[in-house]
Amino acid sequence: MSEVSSIACDFDLPECITDAKRQFDDWMKKPQDNKINPDMRYIIYCTAIRTGGEEEWNFAYRQYKQSTTASETDNLLRSLACSEVPWILQRYLQYAITPEEIRKQETGSILVNVASNKIGRSIAWNFVQSKWDYIHDDYLAGYWNGGGVIKQVARVFNTEFELQQVCTINILLLRLKN
Repeated sequence: MSEVSSIACDFDLPECITDAKRQFDDWMKKPQDNKINPDMRYIIYCTAIRTGGEEEWNFAYRQYKQSTTASETDNLLRSLACSEVPWILQRYLQYAITPEEIRKQETGSILVNVASNKIGRSIAWNFVQSKWDYIHDDYLAGYWNGGGVIKQVARVFNTEFELQQVCTINILLLRLKN
């Protein structure tokens, strides 16, 4: 059922979107009483955030900050990257490198999740390029080693210009390793 629901929501079936928004709205009205089926939470959260706006995103972000379980934290972090509002995605990326907002160990996943979003792809790539020194030195060195993030962020690129950008960054990474 969950895979069918996910596909239905990905294809913007009105019934799926309406149901996801209703369940998310109910949760927003009673944050202490989340009745969304745990197996469906990512789908519901992602759909509501993708089709919603700042209010839905901010609510999910507050829930992330209060979350005490790994599965709920993961669902919320992945869902926050579902927004299709560019400035919200940009803010999320900025939060990802702000230790008071997001734990350091989540940064790589957030970059990858935003890059997996069709709207977020170029936003994530531009962010990684503009903040590379800071991100690599403070967040990715050793753990992600930079290259994994570049590979994930660039995996959907399909132009000659984008290829050249990735090659340039990879050359820089090779020089850093030597």
